[in-house]
Amino acid sequence: MSSLMADDFNATLVHESFADNPFLAEFYKNPERNVFPLETSFLAERFLQLKNVFEHPDLFRPMVISDYIFHKSLIFATQNLLEPEITLFRKLFEIMEASLPKPDVMIYLHR
Repeated sequence: MSSLMADDFNATLVHESFADNPFLAEFYKNPERNVFPLETSFLAERFLQLKNVFEHPDLFRPMVISDYIFHKSLIFATQNLLEPEITLFRKLFEIMEASLPKPDVMIYLHR
């Protein structure tokens, strides 16, 4: 759906990148041990991806459409991490979030 919207609005499209995450395979082998590095690496990847898009805008595609929101990181982390990992993760999230622009519109699609 995000691809169709980006085409219709001539927008820059941001797809979540997760296939190359080096922690994903280890997470499936031992979730308890690898959940914090996995969630932190997803947070860092999403942040860097969005930061790059907004720091180097495409003049011909000024609108940005993403297939995820940055808060996804915090939602997943609070569901998967234990205290005090959640506290540390939330601090990192807040530091990163402060430097990203807030979305003008969010569309939630549910089947």
